[in-house]
Amino acid sequence: MERQELEAQILSYLQPRFDGVTAVELSEDGTLAVILSGTCKSCPLCGMTMQQDMEDMVTAAFPAVSRVEFPDDASEDLLRFARQLLGHSS
Repeated sequence: MERQELEAQILSYLQPRFDGVTAVELSEDGTLAVILSGTCKSCPLCGMTMQQDMEDMVTAAFPAVSRVEFPDDASEDLLRFARQLLGHSS
């Protein structure tokens, strides 16, 4: 399966379970970068409260994922992918 297709499946899996997930990016080493929006993005406890639960669920459902992180900045590829999903132009 292509990485972009897997990212779309993971995003579809996460969005109904965790409010504020807007995009994901899977690196070659299995790290899943999760981009949050709204109040989740600005919450200083987000990493502590959501990360472990999300990591446990995602690694169990998607063996290609080894860990989850919430980066401060999104890569341009991830932003482009999020814009496509949301129907916004680049």
